[in-house]
Amino acid sequence: MYCTTVVQESKTVRVFMEKYIFSTGTVTYAIKAKDILKRKGINAYVERSSAKDRIGCGYGVVVASQKDVAEQILRQYGIKILDVKKK
Repeated sequence: MYCTTVVQESKTVRVFMEKYIFSTGTVTYAIKAKDILKRKGINAYVERSSAKDRIGCGYGVVVASQKDVAEQILRQYGIKILDVKKK
């Protein structure tokens, strides 16, 4: 899980960002999705789903936060999203 450390008035606070995995039909779509999101300024990477969570090819693209924005971008570019799950 992504973690950001923020220092506020002499104390350290850790803020954990939620991660989401967008399941795609093929590993090729997962790679394309990652590239599209990175071009749009959203940090993303391709990951193999666990055996119990596999849908389609078993690969998906993971994003931290900005789930709704990422989903909208991927749909605009014609990336078929089979499922979205919180990690």
